[in-house]
Amino acid sequence: MKSEVSIRTISHSEPELQSIKEKISKYIGQAEAQGMSYWVILEDMNPVSVVILGEEPVRLIAPIGTPLSLVKIVDPRASRETLRAAAYKAIELSEKSGAEYSYLGLPSKYEEAVLQFRESGYQELADTHEMERPLDTPHEHSDGLRFERVERSDLNRFLQHMKIHMSGSPDEVLRLILDNIREMPDEFLDMWHRLEHLFLVYDGEAVVGMLDLNVKEATIGNIGVAPKHRNKGYGRRIMIFGLGYLKNSGCDVARLRVHVENEAAIHLYETLGFRAVDRMKHLIWWR
Repeated sequence: MKSEVSIRTISHSEPELQSIKEKISKYIGQAEAQGMSYWVILEDMNPVSVVILGEEPVRLIAPIGTPLSLVKIVDPRASRETLRAAAYKAIELSEKSGAEYSYLGLPSKYEEAVLQFRESGYQELADTHEMERPLDTPHEHSDGLRFERVERSDLNRFLQHMKIHMSGSPDEVLRLILDNIREMPDEFLDMWHRLEHLFLVYDGEAVVGMLDLNVKEATIGNIGVAPKHRNKGYGRRIMIFGLGYLKNSGCDVARLRVHVENEAAIHLYETLGFRAVDRMKHLIWWR
């Protein structure tokens, strides 16, 4: 049953938004930069959440062009009734806008917020650890492998290897992204290639793995090993190269995301000095 809590919405184009814009500035940066419409859900004048309307490619969870909404929780400590009402309102706005899905990522420590969105119709899509490792301590050196930076003209081949080398992960978000990424328009592939440092990894003439780094955000975005070359130590050697690359690029910390059920990967990362700093619940409502 829906809550009787009194909430209301204001759109990005309403003058009233200016009085609360400072409170929501960090949640609407992507929307403003990309010219996306959004709604703010409020209780009195307190922002509870933001619902951003757009279409793929944004999360790459569905085919390119799919209408979607992204939910940003501004006040995850709001009351149970308020969070429940905000969840229903997010679904209502998504339905009215024609969104095929609505996505929400939320730290698992906000258990009540996660629960209320799930009970309102959102499903758990993935459960991940956010891990970090300082780069001010010595790390091993990797040798014997050849890391070739991927040129834009070779990006399609890299994406083919990426789908193969990252297969088998329990991360449903990753599976959906791998299914959809090759359909990205050229302008988005151009932008992705500019932002990411992409490598194919060779042992002799054989491609044994791939690596995706973002130096600006100090993240190891994706690492993969070809199925027939797994359990041979390649994953560790690729990670060691990645850590050294980030450090030499001026980063003082390395970050990555891993599904909580990917025990082998978590063990590898821990042996390399990573520790979990947060746990994220990825929730989705499908139309």
